[in-house]
Order: sequence, then C-alpha cells, then structure tokens
Amino acid sequence: MFCGIIETMPKLINYSLAEAELLTVEQAIKSDPDLRVRQRAQIIRLLHKGHKPEEVADLLAISPGQVYWWHGRWRQEGLAGLSDKERSGRPQIDDEA
Repeated sequence: MFCGIIETMPKLINYSLAEAELLTVEQAIKSDPDLRVRQRAQIIRLLHKGHKPEEVADLLAISPGQVYWWHGRWRQEGLAGLSDKERSGRPQIDDEA
C-alpha cells in the first residue's frame, strides 16, 4: 500500500574514463608539478578503477565531500579543474629575508 512517501534512489554517477582521459589523469599523477593536482588526479583514477567515493576518501584521508567536489570539477573542466583557482584577498608576500 502506498503511504505517500516516495523513496528515491540515489543518482548513479558514472566514474568511468575514456582511454584518453585515463592517460591524461595518469600523466598528471606522474608528472604534474603541483602536488595537489597529482593527489586530486589520484581521486579520479581510483573512482575510475571502481572504488566507491567513501573508499577513496578513506584511502586518501580526506572527506567524501572532497571526493565528490573534485570529481565534479574534473567532469566540468577536465585536468584544469583539478588546479586551485585564484583566491580573492591580499596576495601572499614572498619572504626573501
């Protein structure tokens, strides 16, 4: 009997990569000059390999929200989306003392 409550299934997200995307991610893991980009590329690769977002978060000691965030940026912007964006505020001062 229907009680007025609609159960919805969570949206399935496709984490699989095309061959060219996988090569891009693996190249970034090996040689991107920014450590943070290399780590974020690992998120994308682990998702592609079949790990659940919660497993990836546990393996990399980050929150599941960060896994979803970086995957979304990857889907929207590709490799460029794994880089930090410029931030507002006062620029950092190089200390060359």
